[in-house]
Amino acid sequence: MTSEPQRQLPTETSDAVSAHIAASEEASDLTFQDAIEALREGIDGYGDRVHATAEVLRAVDDLGIPNNILTHPRVEQGIWRYSHDADTVRREIEITIEREADDDITADEIVAAYRVAAARLDTPIDVD
Repeated sequence: MTSEPQRQLPTETSDAVSAHIAASEEASDLTFQDAIEALREGIDGYGDRVHATAEVLRAVDDLGIPNNILTHPRVEQGIWRYSHDADTVRREIEITIEREADDDITADEIVAAYRVAAARLDTPIDVD
């Protein structure tokens, strides 16, 4: 029995790939817009918002993505203010990454993390 060496991807590629794989497996039927709506569903106070944010941070941690961008005020405000428009939220994430990111992180990874977090919510999600 011969064992072939496994090819290792660079770390930043591995994180991006793992985020996309997790999103594909766990949230294949969820768009970013669906994820935002699911995370915001039923939120009428700060406590509910903290719960949704905790779900996203848990998904990011599981995926090995740095969480400093997720907790940036521009991203948090973008999520809660522009939840009706996923493209605007994504632009807010991209702008924040350009200006603030210390790590190699992409908007695609953040979007994947939100999709995974929404899929892991303990409430059912209606997808049209």
